Amino acid sequence: MSYAEEDEDTAIDLVEHLEAGGCPCWISFRDVDPGDDYRRSIIAAMDEVSFLVLVYSKYVNTSFDIATELLLARKRGRRRFVLRMDPAEADGPVEYELATVQWIDCISDRKAGFDRIVRRAAML
Repeated sequence: MSYAEEDEDTAIDLVEHLEAGGCPCWISFRDVDPGDDYRRSIIAAMDEVSFLVLVYSKYVNTSFDIATELLLARKRGRRRFVLRMDPAEADGPVEYELATVQWIDCISDRKAGFDRIVRRAAML
């Protein structure tokens, strides 16, 4: 799960939704042990996961870490699912990484978007 700090509550809701649907998740606040190197933990997780889910909002564009996580996922051939939480357009390195990725709209109906990602995850 990739998200800006400002969107942590949404990311937690999404993880709970995915896990209730039978899709185990990795999320940093829960799965990086105290004292562990945060960057090394993300790289190790990226080697284990089937896909990356990005909770996209206007805050994502200013996150260096999210752009890097998107790049790591692409380099490893991981599918990247983007859930649009607001109408902000991608910018900078994030725009580059998401230029060819189809997004899931969660603006008008967040639950429907969450349900859609659960169905897609089950197909992988």
